[in-house]
Amino acid sequence: MNKKTSTVTKNTKTPTAIRKPKQATSRKISQTKDVKLTTARAPRINAKTAQKIASAVKNRRTIVDVCIGIFTKNENRPMYVKNIYSAMRQRHWRTSGKTPQQTISSKLNADYRFVRVSPNTFKMDDTFYSNRVKNIKS
Repeated sequence: MNKKTSTVTKNTKTPTAIRKPKQATSRKISQTKDVKLTTARAPRINAKTAQKIASAVKNRRTIVDVCIGIFTKNENRPMYVKNIYSAMRQRHWRTSGKTPQQTISSKLNADYRFVRVSPNTFKMDDTFYSNRVKNIKS
C-alpha cells in the first residue's frame, strides 16, 4: 500500500525586521586595504596661462560654426558630408574622433539652420542664409 503523503515545509528564514545586521570581524577589517581620503588639488596656474586657456575655450569653433562659414563661401550649394569634411580639414579643423563624417552629419541634422537635401547631403536653410548674407554685405 502506497500512501501519498504531503509534506509541508516551514519557512526557516527569519523576517528581515528581526534579523541582526552582520558585524565585521577584526580579521576582515585588518585584511581590507587602508584607503586615504584626500581631496584632489587642481594644478596651480598663473594668471597669464589662465587667460590663454580662457581665450582658447572662448574662441573654439564648433562643427556647426565651421560649416556655416563653408556654406557661406560656397554660396549655399548642397554639399556632400565627405566634401564638407575635406573643406573643414583645409580650414585646419581637426578632430580626435574615429568617424568625423558621421559626427558632422549628426550635428548638421540636429541643427535648425541646416536642411538635409538627400542622404549625407546638406545645405543651409534659405532664410538663415539670406539673413546671414545680408548681415555680411551691410
